[in-house]
Amino acid sequence: MYPGMKSTFLIRILLIGALALFIRFQPPNAVAAHVDPQDLPDPGQGGVRLVGSDAPAFEATPEAVLTAFQETALAYPRTAVIAGSAEDGMITVVVRTATWAFQDYVTAQASQDGDTTRLTLAARTRYPGASDWGVNRNRLEKWLLEIAERLGEAG
Repeated sequence: MYPGMKSTFLIRILLIGALALFIRFQPPNAVAAHVDPQDLPDPGQGGVRLVGSDAPAFEATPEAVLTAFQETALAYPRTAVIAGSAEDGMITVVVRTATWAFQDYVTAQASQDGDTTRLTLAARTRYPGASDWGVNRNRLEKWLLEIAERLGEAG
């Protein structure tokens, strides 16, 4: 190694370690995350938003739909409720990745729509502009199937 390369390499390793610790121990930002999905901007590559006619409909009460959402979400590792409840009509959970503990926020709001309940959803990364490689979309698709099962609507 050339003189100075060893110290440059060590500094880079220390910076990466510091970044990893910062990400891992950064608390969720419940105030910024717990927002009506309809009021959030399009998350772009960092997530998915299901609002309006894109929001899934279930034949259950809003509270039952949100309870099923919460039970489904909490069945997954590294997931915790950070704001709201089924009784409030809106819940936000944080899901952390296994290795780096990156945070994804999923907000669900249930509202009566005629004879059904619309589950408006937004799943996005904590860091706007970051790509999640489709993880949020895949997670929501899986969760929606499980919510339908919990509500007895699996077909």
